[in-house]
Amino acid sequence: MENSSLGLTVCAESVSIFNAISNGERKIKTIVPTSNLDKPIHPCGACIVGVFYDLTRNND
Repeated sequence: MENSSLGLTVCAESVSIFNAISNGERKIKTIVPTSNLDKPIHPCGACIVGVFYDLTRNND
C-alpha cells in the first residue's frame, strides 16, 4: 500500500529520522506513523523498503 509520497518530496518519517540524527541520536528503535484519521495509516513505499527494513536488521 502506498501513500501520497511523491518522488521529489521528503516524507515525514524521513524528516523525523534526519532530525533525530542531526540532533545526535544514533540508535533509532521505533518509528510510529500517526494521524487523525479513523483508519490505520502506512509509511511510504520508500520507507517500507529502506528505513523500516533497515531498522529491523540493525537494532540488535
